[in-house]
Amino acid sequence: MKLSKLYSNNDAVFKPICFNEGFNVIYGKVKRPKETDKDSHNLGKTLLISLIDFVLLKELAQGHFLYDNKSKFRYMEFYLEILTNSGKYLTIKRIVEKNSKISIKSHDEKHQNFTMLGDDDWNESMIPIKKAVKKVDSCL
Repeated sequence: MKLSKLYSNNDAVFKPICFNEGFNVIYGKVKRPKETDKDSHNLGKTLLISLIDFVLLKELAQGHFLYDNKSKFRYMEFYLEILTNSGKYLTIKRIVEKNSKISIKSHDEKHQNFTMLGDDDWNESMIPIKKAVKKVDSCL
């Protein structure tokens, strides 16, 4: 399994990330070292990891930034495209407001954008999270 693309239904809020086929690094670069309140912390590295965990079907609980800020992220949908060992791609869609319902789509081409797909266009649409975990596990 390799991460291929992470994106949302709102590019203005969350710019799509296309992962490299090889090694990927989350790097926080300090651009203004004289500003002591700006260092390598608080740049979003941990939030990105938390977001990936969320789309990989981790339970959303108190303490998670999406849970604690539900009103701010209420209309956000996040998508994670994964390259499976079989060479096919699997996209997982998870909506913050309805975070216990998951949609899954299998496809052959990388770097897709499924934000405009209707429910009928997904292989699995708005299924319970436990069923989604089993489905994703079986594809991986």
